[in-house]
Amino acid sequence: KLISPSSFSNRKNSIAEYVVDKNSGFPIYHLQEVTGKEIFSDENQVVYPIVNFPEPAIDQGSKSCIAQHQMQFASSSRILRQKQTIELIPLTKVDYDWRGKIYSFYVFGKENKVYTEDYPGKCCCSVM
Repeated sequence: KLISPSSFSNRKNSIAEYVVDKNSGFPIYHLQEVTGKEIFSDENQVVYPIVNFPEPAIDQGSKSCIAQHQMQFASSSRILRQKQTIELIPLTKVDYDWRGKIYSFYVFGKENKVYTEDYPGKCCCSVM
């Protein structure tokens, strides 16, 4: 039997994200703008929480996201497939002194995007 794509119109993907941030001061919503290196991937009908990862917060995040999906969908929907990945996104904070005041900026993602909240020389210089 061939199933046409229109038969799948009531299906949707749901994404839960968990970010481990060690109080860097970086607004984590910017991480959605970049890519990192995938260091773990698990895909199956059901995935299980990650255990004994070198960073314990990853274990908790995996457990939390899976529990969230179970609570959100198990009673009203059928989960067809799950996938969980761990992506390592580079983030570097640079502190510098300009005219006697300390400022900082961040370089993040494989794309080396730059973020700063208070760059002092808006008129005549740029961060490259």
